[in-house]
Amino acid sequence: MIAPYSVGADGALVAAMPCSCPWHAAGDGACNLWVDHHRDRKTGPCFALAVVRCGPHRHAFTLYPPGHVPYGRDAVAPVGADGALVHDAPATDDESKTATPSEPPLAWTGTVFGAALDAAAGRPWPRRHPARWRTQGRSLVRGARLIGIAPRPRGDALRHRERMARRLGVPTLGLIAGARRWDEARGYRARGAVIVSILDELERARTLADRMLSAGTVAELWGRAIRWEPASQVLRRLPFS
Repeated sequence: MIAPYSVGADGALVAAMPCSCPWHAAGDGACNLWVDHHRDRKTGPCFALAVVRCGPHRHAFTLYPPGHVPYGRDAVAPVGADGALVHDAPATDDESKTATPSEPPLAWTGTVFGAALDAAAGRPWPRRHPARWRTQGRSLVRGARLIGIAPRPRGDALRHRERMARRLGVPTLGLIAGARRWDEARGYRARGAVIVSILDELERARTLADRMLSAGTVAELWGRAIRWEPASQVLRRLPFS
């Protein structure tokens, strides 16, 4: 389950507690939820995540902050624990004198697409450490799968691109063209550039994290997620999933 986290009175990040669990169905009585314990994290969201237990349904589940998935080492979208978009630091004074004022770019560097940004900029991960170099290559392939341009294990490739385009909110023809460029790319820099070009097409909206999570479901990178909305007190499946 996805739920926003905010800073509590003691300075620690606290999850917004849902009113019902994922197993609640129409006709069921009210859920009785409490925080059973916290899971420490060394990767992904580097703070303890709340594990919530439901008494009536006898199940426990983890509350992940927006943009994160189970077993993920990095976020899949540049969003904070509260779901707000995160941007790169603004330009320095010297740079701002010559640059055209614009919204700072999204902070994709701190996400699963960091390998693609490094590759597109010609920054290979240390080749003297083969494991790191291979990790960058695997990260490029995973990022390409997440945005729908890498080969799909099975099924109709065109149909898959159409579904991914709807979930990401990008033109289908653009995604098809990106897939073609990915197939023709030679070398890590060319592959990174293709991924970055697709990221540039994504809408800068608060729904970006939901779109990425939903796309990952279609790409079979993880299962379906549900999101708790504190403002409306509604537990719903992610949009477009």
